[in-house]
Amino acid sequence: MINYLASELVDDVRQLESGLNGVAAKSALLGMPIDLALAESVVRHIVSQRKKITLEVIKTLVCKYYSVSPVDLISRSRKQTLVRPRQMAIYLSRRFTDSPLQAIGKTFNRYHATALHSIHCIEKGLKSDSTIRQQVEFFSQKLESGKF
Repeated sequence: MINYLASELVDDVRQLESGLNGVAAKSALLGMPIDLALAESVVRHIVSQRKKITLEVIKTLVCKYYSVSPVDLISRSRKQTLVRPRQMAIYLSRRFTDSPLQAIGKTFNRYHATALHSIHCIEKGLKSDSTIRQQVEFFSQKLESGKF
């Protein structure tokens, strides 16, 4: 089963980690034994989701949730009401797409170093801020379920 996951989820380490977590979670939730059939169902889900989730989908979802316009999201403004949604969108883009940091940064009118800083800010918030944790969980659920 582990070899199967490693051979199918070859895009990046995050994708492989997602596969392992998915198999463990599905096994625990459904009370099913961990086997090849379970791994195959998780891999199918991951591969199909990766194709649907784009940078534009994430931008639209974040704009809707925070009630900001796409133009404001990519603006040069440093207002806190725009910075947090922008950081969240960049973090989600990194987590749910295979786009490199430079492409993500360019989509949000930022340098890749700024995109990296945004990702670190959200990761730091995940450890210390329950609001950020809830927001990331909300967006993750939306994106993983395909209901965006």
